[in-house]
Amino acid sequence: MPEGGSGGRLTEGVPRLRRVAPNVALLLLVSGVAVAEGGFGDTAYFALILGSGMALLFASFRHPEPFLHALAKPPVVALGCLSVLGTISLLWSPSSWDSAILHALLPGALACIAIFISCACRGDEQRLLVESWLAVLATIFGLSGLVGLALEQDPLAIILGGHWRPAGFIEYSPALAFLQVAAMPVLALGARADGLAVRITCVLSLSIGGSVTILTGDRTMLLAAASLIVCWLLWPQFSLGANRREAVRCALLWGVGGLLVALTLRSSAPVAALLTLAVVAAADQYACPVRGPGLPSVPKLSGRLRNGLAVAAVMLIVAAAGSALLLESGSSEGVQGRSGIDHGRVELWGDSLRVAAEKPILGHGQASYYLVTRTEQSSPVRFAHNMVVESAVETGLVGALLFILVLAGSTWLAWQRRFSPQAWLFTPGVLAFVLLALVDWTWYLSGVSAIWAVCLGALIATDESGSSDSG
Repeated sequence: MPEGGSGGRLTEGVPRLRRVAPNVALLLLVSGVAVAEGGFGDTAYFALILGSGMALLFASFRHPEPFLHALAKPPVVALGCLSVLGTISLLWSPSSWDSAILHALLPGALACIAIFISCACRGDEQRLLVESWLAVLATIFGLSGLVGLALEQDPLAIILGGHWRPAGFIEYSPALAFLQVAAMPVLALGARADGLAVRITCVLSLSIGGSVTILTGDRTMLLAAASLIVCWLLWPQFSLGANRREAVRCALLWGVGGLLVALTLRSSAPVAALLTLAVVAAADQYACPVRGPGLPSVPKLSGRLRNGLAVAAVMLIVAAAGSALLLESGSSEGVQGRSGIDHGRVELWGDSLRVAAEKPILGHGQASYYLVTRTEQSSPVRFAHNMVVESAVETGLVGALLFILVLAGSTWLAWQRRFSPQAWLFTPGVLAFVLLALVDWTWYLSGVSAIWAVCLGALIATDESGSSDSG
């Protein structure tokens, strides 16, 4: 027993609790907002803005050097500027102030979250907390979506494009798929853990995440997942922190395991889906009983074979998505009916840009998109499904450029840290959301946006050029 006995261990736990308590509080806030319909609504916005502001104050006093380091990052600067510009644009916005001000402050709240996480996530213990939170959140939300799909229970599952799709507590299928993609690296890491319970849990969660992503049918997130798997197979030492044998195993768990669960659920056999998960876990444990860094490395592959692996990975995802969609029965019901391969996005963006050209510099004002474009749209929708286009309408060229800086700056941060296995734990969450911001309206689900901000902050924290202040 260490000197001091159990009393010594208890007293050592007090400062540890103090270190992680603010992190836990913010992560619980983000989780609560995400559970509340994904964070869509004024109450969720207000709670997130208030909590993130308090977190920013804490970070500025507790971690001054990392605070300044994160504050200077381009996407963080751009988010703050978007809030300032949006607030000023309320002076000429036709929208009501009570709701528009919350929309204007949302980017600033996301910047606060990213800064706080980047300051509080610089030790192994704090980083493990964020990783565990992301894995648990994805698993719980994914299971809720699968249960909703099996029971065809709204809002845990929704009819989108004429078909039932898992939505979970977020209540929106593409956002649920984003969460599963964001958690893929963390779950893959857990699937290689030494502890049996953690390993089996992460194996099951990885397959659950695969099935959820496939069943949502969201092509953007399927593309993101396929790209991540290609990176696992081609550069496992960086993207996964493992050898290629483990990379293939994780890819199969996600793709094959997820496809099997998706197929059994589509055939209205939830019990069979549970049995499939059990078989996947048992087969994995039987086939790969040895874990950890002691596994022998796999020889480097030739260029032709590496290209073949990449093609095979992409085909796996495409086949999975195709199989899931082919099993669906045709219908015109639901939130969004069939509207072509682009879901009418290109026409919508063209209509929006014509309105943006009327006030090209400063735009029509925060939260004005629907009000000023509805007469131009052939089928009026509330959001542009492209945040750059929507920013151009509401806050003009300045706002559009700032949003481009948010997306491009986030991508550049990920590129700078491409050789860091720690950064790869959060890179997919950052980049997947960048893709969604260009084709969907998930930005306005404040709980989902906050999850992206957590990933962005954790990615910034892996930047070795920043201060390692442990406080």
